[in-house]
Amino acid sequence: MTSLLLLAYPCQLLDWSGAWWEDTRGRAAARREFRALDSATLRDRGLRPSEFESLWAEANGSAERTRRRVAILRPRARR
Repeated sequence: MTSLLLLAYPCQLLDWSGAWWEDTRGRAAARREFRALDSATLRDRGLRPSEFESLWAEANGSAERTRRRVAILRPRARR
């Protein structure tokens, strides 16, 4: 029984770290795309350059939606 518990914790840690890594990479890619938009494009969409973190949090469901047109991103299936 003890050996099963010792094996379960590292597996959970690996699962958590893998999910964290995917989230970090996804956020970095989205931030690059967001920064590539010029100010006129952001203005047309009603956004400011400083709103990236807020928009990301709403899109991922980690913050309450305050914008009308935020699409909630679905978590990807694990491989």
